[in-house]
Amino acid sequence: MVSYYTPFSQVYIYLIIYILRKSYYYDMAREKYDEEDSLDKFKAAIGHTEPGIAEYFLANIYANSEDEKDQELKSQYLEIADVDKVWSYYDIDRLLKNDKSLEKNFEILKKDYTLSKANQELAGMYRQLSDAQKELEEMMSMFAHKFRGPLDAIISNTTHENQVKLYTEAAQTMRGLLDVFSIISTDPKILKDKIKLDKQGNGTLSTVFMKTLDMMILHLLSAIGAEKIQQHYMTYAKTHGLCSPELSYKGWIEENFELEQQLQSEWEQSFAHLLGESDQLEPRLAWLEVHFFKLELSGFEEANIQFRANGVTESFLMILLNEILVNAFKYYSSATRQPVVLEWMERDGQQVLVCRNPSVRTERTIIKGSRKGHAFLSTLARKTGSQFVKPQPQDEFVLEFAIPNELLLAQ
Repeated sequence: MVSYYTPFSQVYIYLIIYILRKSYYYDMAREKYDEEDSLDKFKAAIGHTEPGIAEYFLANIYANSEDEKDQELKSQYLEIADVDKVWSYYDIDRLLKNDKSLEKNFEILKKDYTLSKANQELAGMYRQLSDAQKELEEMMSMFAHKFRGPLDAIISNTTHENQVKLYTEAAQTMRGLLDVFSIISTDPKILKDKIKLDKQGNGTLSTVFMKTLDMMILHLLSAIGAEKIQQHYMTYAKTHGLCSPELSYKGWIEENFELEQQLQSEWEQSFAHLLGESDQLEPRLAWLEVHFFKLELSGFEEANIQFRANGVTESFLMILLNEILVNAFKYYSSATRQPVVLEWMERDGQQVLVCRNPSVRTERTIIKGSRKGHAFLSTLARKTGSQFVKPQPQDEFVLEFAIPNELLLAQ
């Protein structure tokens, strides 16, 4: 065992003395050892390399701390701490032989210590169960959230164009999402293995992007999605002289409900008609620039990624793209109409998706969903061996998600 206790400062040593002053042992032993002798022995304990002795006192340092990191350190030390070795190290047996009245008190102290260690283990198990429960709740929430896209596409298609192709795509998307969420919630290793094996087919990054975009826009343009993109309706109305250019966000919500409903219906019909007229990306991007903002894509055509249509890789990428794109549309804000930039690149052995989204603080503080999107992306990254660092809430909002090459690229 490495002796990493020796460098501890005098402050920590005296802290240990203070803690043990509160214990039975100090009260009983103070007549046997003066403070100077105790200090030497505590120094020896700190530098002791035999597992179980130094850790006992180190665990006591953090015993009463409410800090989560301190509690983690306490747990680590308690796993190695050995109270019997501590008693032996301080020659407790000799004290007990000299004064039998101490034996009962020491037995109580040892039982208290054992109980404390057991409680610590139970607390750790409870935290693990609590974290698992929280993750499951978040997973179910995101599952329902991701299903709304293809479901709204079906509803919109029923109301307007009735394109058989769109029905089929939406149903296949829902089936793929079911598969991925089912695997994520049970065995993430299976998910990674399935993605690694899914490297042949006619699915590409560009095709999955367009499919995701269609489903997402139809969801946002539905009546239920209107509240997530109110700033876009207001900006459009101001630009086209449908309301005062000085109108505030609060004024729009309070005074222009009917105008918003009209725009929502017109946009939904317009986009549904576009889907029936063209299967190309360019007309969609042009439509977005008129109604929302300019969306610039980089690296999607060049990415050498292939997979089976409607398979596990496509569903995984759809979940990822949908979460990032929806947030970009919900929190976009730019007085100068700056574009949203979505970039796919290879970097340091990873396939990296970067989204640069202009925003402002007032827009980001408006509640437009569950606020669990970043937590879900963190879970998705952890379960696929990817990397996601929660972005800083700033006006030039940059989000990155990095996937290992081995998951997506053929070797």
